[in-house]
Amino acid sequence: MHRVEGEALVLIFCEDFHTQHPPGTRMNMRFDVDRLATRLMHRAVDDALLDVVWPAQLAPASASQESQLDEVMKDASLPSELNEQQRCVIAQLATRMHGSAPFLLVGPFGTGKTRTLIEFLRRLVAQRKPGAAAELTLTITLTLTLTLTLP
Repeated sequence: MHRVEGEALVLIFCEDFHTQHPPGTRMNMRFDVDRLATRLMHRAVDDALLDVVWPAQLAPASASQESQLDEVMKDASLPSELNEQQRCVIAQLATRMHGSAPFLLVGPFGTGKTRTLIEFLRRLVAQRKPGAAAELTLTITLTLTLTLTLP
């Protein structure tokens, strides 16, 4: 599979495929989704110490923190297509409002989690001062992968 365009899949086959199957050849195709990675991710969240990941009581933001959050939310360098929730996540990560790493960002497929993380990482790289110690960052995202099965 090359890409998804709306509700259609764009498929690209190798040259050998085209020589073995002349134009107009009809085929039945089936796509399977491997859900193991998703199930393992959900199990990891279920097994996590949620009082650490999502504390029950977050300290209210100070006036200084609110000002920093507002500054990041309105940052003109962030792409205009980011919605308010995505901007808020970037602002909270950038200001370390809820403590230090690790951070866990979860949500349904297609909500922009990967895009949000990419924009946050761009911000980290852009704001790094020359000669400053590198900040170690591990980013893991789950991607929906389809397997093509031909009869």
